[in-house]
Amino acid sequence: MATGLGTGKSVREKYYDSLQSLKNWPSEADEDYAERVLRARYYRGVRSRAESYVTELRAGDQEDPVYRDAGSFHERLRQNLDSDHDVIYTHEARRICYVSDYTAEAVEYFREEYGSEPIHTPEAIALVCLEHDVIECIEEELGMPIHEWFMKLVTLKNVRSKAK
Repeated sequence: MATGLGTGKSVREKYYDSLQSLKNWPSEADEDYAERVLRARYYRGVRSRAESYVTELRAGDQEDPVYRDAGSFHERLRQNLDSDHDVIYTHEARRICYVSDYTAEAVEYFREEYGSEPIHTPEAIALVCLEHDVIECIEEELGMPIHEWFMKLVTLKNVRSKAK
């Protein structure tokens, strides 16, 4: 029988040993590592989305209806996220539900909004989680809540119009 290089074990014995090692796979450490990778991927995507919105807010055309008030901005954000790849595909939505820190609050939101037996899908929960996480990241980047950002812009616009 053929033996492995320098181990004294046959190829068949090595094969069976490798199968035995799979009995305990994935280990708890492997699962923890996989969860950390999924969370990092999700929050990296959240930060990327938030950074692009902050760039838009800072360079925004004040005559564009999206930049007139926080409500319009929130509506646009929700529409964009509602058509996002991570929300519309069930497997991605379930991943968001698994890794987002806001999932329990999102489920509670549906319970309060629609009663004790809510009919909600992973996609709906993922949308609420993603929206919350992106808004939280935007506000962190701006250093203030979004509604305060828009109030500050209105004040600046009024000051500039009075100065003319």
